[in-house]
Amino acid sequence: MGREIVSISVPIGSKEWHMIKQWQQDSNVNVSVMICSALHENGETVAHLEALQRKLDSLRTKLMIRSGSNAFTKDDWDDYFGE
Repeated sequence: MGREIVSISVPIGSKEWHMIKQWQQDSNVNVSVMICSALHENGETVAHLEALQRKLDSLRTKLMIRSGSNAFTKDDWDDYFGE
């Protein structure tokens, strides 16, 4: 696996800045690994939230349709919230 040097900027004094400074002071901590882990974890959370938002947008659209073959039914409700 290749590596690429990436630069990030964080506000001095922010909680992120303090966290990175703590990692840098511990000689047993690989700061790059810690940052990558944090990005990965947050990325999964963001992806999950985006998926939920898409589901809510779809639900909102279906609820707005009051008639016709696209009307929101009890089966639709169960598909979204049944589990």
